[in-house]
Amino acid sequence: MDSLAQELGNFHLVTSPSPSSNPVYTPLPSASHFRILCIEPSGHASSPIRTRLLPVPLHSAPTYSAISYVWGSPSLPSQQITVDNTPVSITPSLFWALSRLRLPEQDRLVWADAVCINQSDISERSSQVAIMNLIYSSADKVLICLGSPSHDHDDSEPGSSELAAEGVATLLGSMSCILDRPEAQDSEAQRQIMRQVNDDVRCRHLGALSAHPWFTRSWVVQEVGLARDPRILWGQQEFSYRLFIRAKTLLFSWEWGLHQRSANLAIHTEWDDWTVAEPRDGNGTKHTFLDLLDHATLLDCTDPRDRVFAFLGHPLAQKKDGTGPVVWPDYAKSTLDVYRDVSMHLLQTEGLRVLRSAEHTEESIAEPFPSWIVRWDIALVNSNISQVVPSPRPSKSGGSDIIFDTYLLRFMGVVVDRVTKSFIIEREGTDFTNTRLRDSSVRWAGDGNRGLGLLDYSHVVQYLQRAGTPCAYATTYRPEEREAAFALTICARKDVDVLPGVSFCKAMRDPSFCSGLAEGSQEYVELLNLVGGFQSASHARTFFVTERGYYGLGPGICRPGDVCTVALGETVPYVLRPVEQDEFEGGLYQYCGEAYVHHMMDGEALEMQRRGVLRPELVSLC
Repeated sequence: MDSLAQELGNFHLVTSPSPSSNPVYTPLPSASHFRILCIEPSGHASSPIRTRLLPVPLHSAPTYSAISYVWGSPSLPSQQITVDNTPVSITPSLFWALSRLRLPEQDRLVWADAVCINQSDISERSSQVAIMNLIYSSADKVLICLGSPSHDHDDSEPGSSELAAEGVATLLGSMSCILDRPEAQDSEAQRQIMRQVNDDVRCRHLGALSAHPWFTRSWVVQEVGLARDPRILWGQQEFSYRLFIRAKTLLFSWEWGLHQRSANLAIHTEWDDWTVAEPRDGNGTKHTFLDLLDHATLLDCTDPRDRVFAFLGHPLAQKKDGTGPVVWPDYAKSTLDVYRDVSMHLLQTEGLRVLRSAEHTEESIAEPFPSWIVRWDIALVNSNISQVVPSPRPSKSGGSDIIFDTYLLRFMGVVVDRVTKSFIIEREGTDFTNTRLRDSSVRWAGDGNRGLGLLDYSHVVQYLQRAGTPCAYATTYRPEEREAAFALTICARKDVDVLPGVSFCKAMRDPSFCSGLAEGSQEYVELLNLVGGFQSASHARTFFVTERGYYGLGPGICRPGDVCTVALGETVPYVLRPVEQDEFEGGLYQYCGEAYVHHMMDGEALEMQRRGVLRPELVSLC
């Protein structure tokens, strides 16, 4: 491990700038001190905002509220306040929050990161981020300041006036009374609740609220997760954040919710309360720090290092000996240094499961940095293969031992096969029948014309059904059923019979096929499940065929010549790219991403190894 750290240390590029000479800030007395912002009172809303900064120790801080908000675009015109009689420019969103929270006759103590932390002092930023979990968990209140409801829409649109905020507040109040009843925990009772609110126009206001940029920001997950009772301030209304998330979770659990104008709130529904001792997913499986980082990749942040730093306050990110987070927030480090540190820690604690979260673009895999390090700033797919495939089985009991050798990551695995043909899946909109596949060999030939190599569904099926195209499923599917094997592969459904695959194929060829199915029939339900799998699994991925005729769903950068490999003990295959080498023990590869290989998700590689068809080797990732 020391040799790995020493070797990768050569990639450290960033040096720390000098602290700001801003007269507003004086050095904090210790690492356990932070600043509180005192908003001076005013009886007039239009009066200038005057504030003072108060350095205080965490263990004896006065009662204060922590503000959670969106910084906003730096191109927006700033607003001005005074801090200790010095003019300071702040964002419009923070100005709204301070105006909303200012009291008419007494001081108001708050914490807001943009003002309370000297953002120009890298050392201070790092030390304050390290205690940010304590700042939010110690606050009397965490107030989510969203500003006024948007007036950018026509007045007939929900969310275009203060009525939207009032509608959400009153709806949540009504739903709270219903949801708190013991009988409301029954699924049928919840269905009845949905029927009651289905026609309530106020439900549409929930979509307007959840489309607010605040819900896409990385830092807010920690800010509300550590809060005792986070409150949303929207316009002149105030209501519970956790009640809102509870309502949204319930609404999205029914088909009705699929038609609402709402942002993806998955991470908020699973990580809304960090005080829970053992957070679990919907299936009851315990979450880990890796899961938190992985779920958060679709969120936004200005500094890519914050894709790690923003979540170090979670209890799962703390060392077992209580000495702090597993990696220390240090803004003097480069982004890749930070990603290296957390990847090495996670590989030691969670094993090769970490690789399922690693994604690449052609640009990132060409960089002189180990491909096995997870790039938390690259988020291409909607779901990991391991999340889509029902109960994949490992290739052997136990896990593969990991060996760190300078910049290499080594483990025992079996190379299943080599990719000979690949097609990039390109979807337009949400209609699954609007799917095209691009022959990746055209792209790798260097042709910049986007029209070349673009095929419709039927052309790919014709290729698969040609006599010269290999097929590993000859004993399972008749020649005319290879199309169904293709359908089940791009849906990543190993547990589905061929007949639903045939229905999916018919729908892809003729979109009107779906309208002819009786809603609620077995064929309709099975097709709906396949469509859900396709939408979750195929986004930003590639369909490929191997030399032996296996069908697979791999990362978007997969191309002919790449190999499918199964690490011993892992449940999901990997797509690796061979690296030319003169003398090297085993194979040397770059990691491209995880994969679904049809009929290779239930331990078949182990059985092929026992029969001598496959041979284990030492796989080295560079």
